[in-house]
Formats: sequence, structure tokens, C-alpha cells
Amino acid sequence: MMACDASCHDTCHLVHEDMCLDRAQTLSCGPSLLYLPWEDVLCRYVLCRLSLHDLFRLRQVNRAAAELVKAFFGRRLQVDLTHYAGRIPARSFHTIVDGNRVLRTLVLANCRDWLDDSVLCGVITCCPRLQHVDVSGCSRLTDATPRALAAGCPDLDAVVMRDCHWLSASALAALALGCRRLQRIDVESCWAVDDAAIKVVLAACCRLQNLSLCKIYGITDATIREIAYCRTPLTDLNISGCWRVTDDSIRLRLRGVLVDRARPSYIPLQGESSSEAYLKMLMHRLHLQI
Repeated sequence: MMACDASCHDTCHLVHEDMCLDRAQTLSCGPSLLYLPWEDVLCRYVLCRLSLHDLFRLRQVNRAAAELVKAFFGRRLQVDLTHYAGRIPARSFHTIVDGNRVLRTLVLANCRDWLDDSVLCGVITCCPRLQHVDVSGCSRLTDATPRALAAGCPDLDAVVMRDCHWLSASALAALALGCRRLQRIDVESCWAVDDAAIKVVLAACCRLQNLSLCKIYGITDATIREIAYCRTPLTDLNISGCWRVTDDSIRLRLRGVLVDRARPSYIPLQGESSSEAYLKMLMHRLHLQI
């Protein structure tokens, strides 16, 4: 066993020396981009301006260039593959995120062709500082992904899962309980979500400001009543396409006692009723889409 460890150590040492030699040979050929400080200059001011395609082309120049791009990828705070969703394989995604422990934003909308739990859950486990995750339209994922977020990303403040029909009500509830700092939740067209799950969300996520529940049959007047009584600082609510929400719930939002227990901050103008003044306050506070 000790001989095996020594052999692995020697191999890693030789690979490191080989990279250093390759970089030294590159620099000895004359003025080179790689001669500039990597972290303070190249990563901060040059590589950040290159497209993903250009970064992968740069990796192919030599081993030193590949090492530079790897260092850049390892320090990125944001990865957004929206424009490359169907054009990169899973191995390229691993090249981008492997070794990154500081990632904050991960946008993988519509990466349905290659993204599954086996690819994503490992990344989530290695990136506990994630704050924003968007997996909209990723149809090959399962409840394992939101449960991994709940277990490993307590600082998550925004999750977007539009058209994730696989999302269950229990998985959404688990996500809310594990990520109590959530400020934005978008589960548009997640058909399995129901009133019970949203009740857990409202109780657990006391910072929630933006909630989108579009096109969910399981959302009824019960959810609107919970929203009316909840103490979250909700400012944006989208319930368009929620066919089981009736007019009674919309009127409920206009009754001061049932929506906010504090007294209205608007003073009625001359000729204006107190209810009209209160309605102005609600419209100022809540952006409601129906």
C-alpha cells in the first residue's frame, strides 16, 4: 500500500514538472500571453472577456494554456450555459465546473439533452456556496436534485425550475426546509406542486419576495389564503393559469384585515374611502400577475 502511494505521488510530481517545463518552454520562445500574471491579470481581465468557445480553443494550445484555463474555471463565481444548452456534452460541463468550490450562480436552463442527476448532484455537493440555481426545462432530472440542494446549499436564495414536471410536492417542501434563505422560487408548470407544499414554503422561507406558481392545477384558494396571512416580505406573485383560484381569492387580497394586519400607511385623500386607500397600498406593495 505504501509503495502504491509513493508511486502515485511520484507520478503526480512528474506530471507537475512536465507542465512547468512546458510552460517554461513556451515562455522561452519569446513574448507570450502566458508570461503575464495569471490570477491578477489574465484571469481577471482577459479570460473573462472570452467566449466559452474561445476558452476551449485556448486549452488546446499547449499544457500551460490548459492549466491557465483550468485555473480560470476554478475561480468563476458564475456559470451560465443557457446559450450553449444543446451544444456541449456532459464532459465539457465537467471541465468547466470540476475543481470549483466558490461557485455562486449556476444557470443550466434547457440543458435537457445531457443533464441528469448523476452529473448535477456531484457538482452541488462540491459547491456549498451556491446562491442561484436555474434548471428550467431540464427534463432528465429528478427529485434527487432539489434534495441535494436542500442538503448541501443552505445559502441558496433563488431557485428556478420552470417546466420541471418531475418536481414533486414533497421535494419542493424539503427544499424550502433546507434552504430557508430563499428569496425567489419559480416553479411554473411544475404540475405536482400543491397547496400543502406552498404552505411549507411560506412557513419556512421568511425572506421570500418572489413566487411564481403559473399553470399549476394543484394551486387553489387555500394557497391564496396562506399568502394573505403569511409574514413573508412578498412583493411579486404570479398565479396566471392557476384555474382553480377563484374570484373570491382575488377579493381576499383586497381586504385589509385578511392581507395585512398592520394599519394602512396610506392616508385617504379627500373624497377617497379607506378601502380605496388601502388598495393603493397593496398595489404598491405587491406585484400580482393573474
